[in-house]
Amino acid sequence: MSTEENKALARRVIVDAINGRRLDLLDEVIADDYVEHAMPGGGIGGRDDLKQTIRMILDGFSDFQYTIDGELGDGDLIADRLTATGTHDGAFFEIPPTGKHISWQEMHMGRIAGGKFVEHWANVDMLRIMQQLGVIPAPEHASA
Repeated sequence: MSTEENKALARRVIVDAINGRRLDLLDEVIADDYVEHAMPGGGIGGRDDLKQTIRMILDGFSDFQYTIDGELGDGDLIADRLTATGTHDGAFFEIPPTGKHISWQEMHMGRIAGGKFVEHWANVDMLRIMQQLGVIPAPEHASA
């Protein structure tokens, strides 16, 4: 696949599957032997683990949405810089709903082979999420 086709595949995951709540599409675009390197807690998982993680996010933030802020492709690798937003109206990592609307940044990189994602890595600003939810205190800014 070309770099542009790989970018389109990544957008399909972000826009159609996640933002569009069509997790069934993941079966079409995620390989059977997919490896997820960004599991909560630092583990490694597969396609079913990825779906479970996405469901946990959508259950915790019913209006969850990604905005694609930047996208790069190089051969079989694709990288996306995303802003995530949502209202914490469901349990998330066992944190009871706070009703707070929050936003945070994420960086994702995937490897594509045979027209499907075969590997994925991510960096999610969990500190910012936990601070906005009030689980971890935000640092106080010194006034000038």
